[in-house]
Amino acid sequence: MEENLVLLDEEQLRLLLKSNASKIGNTNGWEPFITAFIFFISSAFATYQPWWIFSAGIFKGLIVLISCILMIRGIYLAVKDRKYTYMDLYTEIKNQNQIKHPFSIVVVKNEFKQYPDRFLVYYDSRWKCRLFLNFRTQQDMTENEEKIKRALSNELQVDMSDIKIDYKNTYLHKKFSYSDQCEKWYEHTIYQAHISHMPETEQRDSFMINGRQYFWMSLPEMERDQIMMEKNSDIVSFVKQLVI
Repeated sequence: MEENLVLLDEEQLRLLLKSNASKIGNTNGWEPFITAFIFFISSAFATYQPWWIFSAGIFKGLIVLISCILMIRGIYLAVKDRKYTYMDLYTEIKNQNQIKHPFSIVVVKNEFKQYPDRFLVYYDSRWKCRLFLNFRTQQDMTENEEKIKRALSNELQVDMSDIKIDYKNTYLHKKFSYSDQCEKWYEHTIYQAHISHMPETEQRDSFMINGRQYFWMSLPEMERDQIMMEKNSDIVSFVKQLVI
């Protein structure tokens, strides 16, 4: 199964790698503390002469105090500082990901019919058209499939044990978002859900559940739907390639 995709701007990636090149494998570690400790030992056993207005004892005390402060600073740096690893770089690269909209498209076919030829869609008030069922994709794909099954169970009021999920493909593409009125990069992962026991009320041409209107539509019907093709023709095309 495909892993989640990452889309990066080449110039941003180059600058990120350049700015972090010197960090890889570098760390101060305990070196500042060790240096300060050696300074402390040499200061504690050294012989001092009076200096300016300070007696030899006071001058020695000041030097030892400074070495103690440097040792405390060395401990602080050793605890705070840590090695910059490849995982740190991986996280920073991942945060540059331009794909802000990974969605799982779930295709449900009317398999309760002898000759299935229609798919389940719903009316989306934000996009103002009919869409296939969709859910935001989770990082872990096993977790994602479980989430989809739970969501289908809740939305369509069917038992989870009656739902089987098949992964089909993942598409990375740019499209215009009619809800946000701008172009965005999308990662669409296509699944087909097989529901073994569909309630009779949900076998009708259209039905309502919890205020959401659902429809069974064939692909030719979708292709004749001008609004649907204007806003979602890419997904219809993906489904046509993968499920027919």
